[in-house]
Amino acid sequence: MRSKGKTSPISNYDKLSGKTVLAVLFLLTLFIRFPFFFRDYIDRDESTFILVGQALADGYLPYTFLWDLKPPLVFFIIGGIISIFGKSFIAIRLFGTLAVCLTAFFTFKIGAHIFSKKIGVWSSLGAVLLLSLFGSLQGVMSEHISMLFFIPGLYFLVKSRNNSNVVLSGLLIGMALMTKINLAYAALFLTLFLLIAGVRTASWKQGLMRSLLFGASNLIVILLTLLPYYLTGKADAWWKSVFLAPLEYTSAESFSPEKILPFIILITVFFLFAWKKHKLNFENPNAQLLLIALAGVCFSFIKGGKVNGHYLIQVYPILLLFVGAF
Repeated sequence: MRSKGKTSPISNYDKLSGKTVLAVLFLLTLFIRFPFFFRDYIDRDESTFILVGQALADGYLPYTFLWDLKPPLVFFIIGGIISIFGKSFIAIRLFGTLAVCLTAFFTFKIGAHIFSKKIGVWSSLGAVLLLSLFGSLQGVMSEHISMLFFIPGLYFLVKSRNNSNVVLSGLLIGMALMTKINLAYAALFLTLFLLIAGVRTASWKQGLMRSLLFGASNLIVILLTLLPYYLTGKADAWWKSVFLAPLEYTSAESFSPEKILPFIILITVFFLFAWKKHKLNFENPNAQLLLIALAGVCFSFIKGGKVNGHYLIQVYPILLLFVGAF
């Protein structure tokens, strides 16, 4: 019999409201990242985003005046911040803080829905740390922006795979791949998962409908980024920069086994051990969905032939959930 005045740790976690978790995550993220708000240089990529964003605020579309090998939504977002707040490092770094905080919050939401609030809380705290503490991660990287859309997109698929959630998820993940093009593999893997899972649990019609809705929602976002180029007669610059240039860059990059194999081996061993020892429930459809999304991200690393430190921003939120549930 439980003694009076005592509660189990699990019940304490269960009492946490989403607003409380969000507030804690924001304060922690701000505490870690605030000292870097005032630095004029953190990383070359961030500086390039700011320059192209400034050019956009001055009226020049990305790839037409200044060029960088990133999808256009990165520059539209940074350019929008500059248009509203002026040339403010503080505003840009505050946006990065919000991006990390919201990514961690939706990591919590996914963990609480699939596993438990305890796992969700600790995974979200880990996400704040791993997305902020190392290397150039105190700046605003394209991976930070992509996860701001990708993780909420996964949450809506985990919450319910009704048609409205599938469309909302597709729009969010479409925005994610328009900030980080390698996430196209994850989007493709998720489209196939929705088709197969729908067929297994309902019917061919249901599976086909969900996959088409998801894919069409991705496509809507892609076409919206094309629209300003089409209207100004510069669609060719968009096509070459968003799709052809990344393909040429990837094919020109030499495969670096020392940069990719240790990571892939470590991930593979972890999941094989978890499966062998029954540490994770891979029969859970939502756990399968997370695993498929993670596989898509990892596959993009293999195709690219290397894993730089900031690439792992795309892996940490999902991986932390599985590690927490282990």
